Amino acid sequence: YYCQRCASAGPLIKLFKDVAHLSNEDLKRYMENPLSLIGSKSLKEILEEELIDLSRFYAGKKPISLPEEFQPLDTETNDPEELFIFEYLFNRGLTLEQITEYGLGFCKTGQYRDRVIIPCYEGGSPVYFVNRLCLDNGKQLTKSREQELIAQGGRKTVNPPTNFSSLGKSEVLYNIDVAKQYDTIIVTEGAFDAINVGPNAVAILGSMISQSQISKLLKSGAKKIIMMLDPDALDKALLSCKKLEGLIPVYLAVVEAKDPGEATRAQIDEAIRDAMLYNSFTLELMSKFSK
Repeated sequence: YYCQRCASAGPLIKLFKDVAHLSNEDLKRYMENPLSLIGSKSLKEILEEELIDLSRFYAGKKPISLPEEFQPLDTETNDPEELFIFEYLFNRGLTLEQITEYGLGFCKTGQYRDRVIIPCYEGGSPVYFVNRLCLDNGKQLTKSREQELIAQGGRKTVNPPTNFSSLGKSEVLYNIDVAKQYDTIIVTEGAFDAINVGPNAVAILGSMISQSQISKLLKSGAKKIIMMLDPDALDKALLSCKKLEGLIPVYLAVVEAKDPGEATRAQIDEAIRDAMLYNSFTLELMSKFSK
């Protein structure tokens, strides 16, 4: 196990000892007779309960509200600025139905002008949002102009301001409300990745899954997880799989594209079909004998 907050790590038995508050004598007794301390519960069930119980820590955190200037994209608009955003989204492969279904919007003024806004919902309410630069002062944004703006200090994405009492992106699981209706949940990095992969995909809004996001996956009722992070971060994808190992069957899928957001439907389907069940023991053996 590995904790992103305190950087503690070690074998699962150490985690069990810590969360169950066992002495060395208790631990020895448990190893000799697992039912001696916890009745009929297995080690897996104990750890699942402790991980899910993290929701109590995050329950008191305040959601991040959508910007005051936010307005949903209007499919019947004649506004040039809005039409440029639609063009940007169409070029990314989104359909009109997806734009409406996922509630994408924008801001005519304020800090997030020139950006498409993607709301993150949990429990039917907005709890966070992500954004992506897509315009140049209300006009069409070319690739060269985007590179110029970034060279001048601009950013493709701007994270909403957070503090200790508010949710951060590592505590949010984009599209979990829809994805939890499926037996298999596919984990991707960004919101555009999740939208492109399908309704049973979620986004961790980063390259490494957090413990609170693991808790939400375990609470979702899914029977299987497929990890489909960007191919250029395979080491992080493997570590994310390792965090879920033993808690739920987790598979590793790699798309033949820059990232899942740019993959074709055929590439996504092939990656899902060829997904491999993650097994750290097998990987360690392969690594040892390949040297």
